[in-house]
Amino acid sequence: MENLVSWLVTDYFSGLLDTFVDPKKRVSIVYLASAIILALAWSFFVNKKNKNQALRQVIKQLFSKKIWFSPSVRTDLLMVVINRAIMLTFSPLLLSRIALTTGLFYLLNDYFGSSHGILISLPYWAAPFGYTLFLFFFDDFTRFLVHKAFHQIPFLWTIHKVHHSAEYLTPFTVYRTHPLEGIIFTLRSIFVQAITISFFVFLFAGKIDLVSIYGVNFLLFLFNVTGANLRHSHFNISYGTFLEKFFISPAQHQIHHSVSEKHRDKNFGAILAIWDLFGKSLCLSRPNQKIKFGVKNIENLDLNKISIIYIYPFIEMGKSILEIVTRTKKVQ
Repeated sequence: MENLVSWLVTDYFSGLLDTFVDPKKRVSIVYLASAIILALAWSFFVNKKNKNQALRQVIKQLFSKKIWFSPSVRTDLLMVVINRAIMLTFSPLLLSRIALTTGLFYLLNDYFGSSHGILISLPYWAAPFGYTLFLFFFDDFTRFLVHKAFHQIPFLWTIHKVHHSAEYLTPFTVYRTHPLEGIIFTLRSIFVQAITISFFVFLFAGKIDLVSIYGVNFLLFLFNVTGANLRHSHFNISYGTFLEKFFISPAQHQIHHSVSEKHRDKNFGAILAIWDLFGKSLCLSRPNQKIKFGVKNIENLDLNKISIIYIYPFIEMGKSILEIVTRTKKVQ
């Protein structure tokens, strides 16, 4: 009993609190506040509304009772609580970032030992800036690849569909993910960081520091503080035709959540749009676009019911495996 209480206090509840105060977390109060300020500024300066109209628009699109009291958002908030417990339980079983980083470093040393520290003579700022930029681009690119795989591989779509089943978007929709998706993205992050750290430590023969703001990659911090949370919202902010070919705007990510067939498999990028541009999956936003969020519910399931969200993907996976086995037998 004491262990359970200790776990709840030191691990579970403290982790939930960190969700709102840790600048490494997407829904940190700093980023939530900056998103509200940006929405007000956008409504006033870009949409040319007066102060009262701007305030009403922000309240309607960010704080509407219709949104926050919907079954969809209630489910999002409940999943924040449940997924925290699940990930705490399984995280000790996942691959250690330190162990993987160490192993990769020694592997590089064994095969390319003659190149160890080859860049050590560069100016002192080259290592931290090179490391920070490489990590940012590598991390964003792998997010794009994994995200695209979740959409285009049926086995993975059964899991990712949970996230897209949200009918209303709020910053907490980012936590509307099946635990299996959470584990896969956690492993992705571990591999990205381990590869990057071991590579740069090998090249610069020493400790590598991140160029950061409050412990966060400064590029990622800029992304979060400039309205990242508006991506999961009903507030439409477009960057314009030119910039949206390089950066994913909130309006573009809202297109990604569209139930419309014409928006299917568009805008997989997290921050950068260049991956979608090269992959021909980029979709630019339109002024005052009207989008219905969610997925086509062919099975007529209650996609806001917790038991359906957590269990039904396994049923769908079982059906997919059974179909594959059946087709294989017919071919034989």
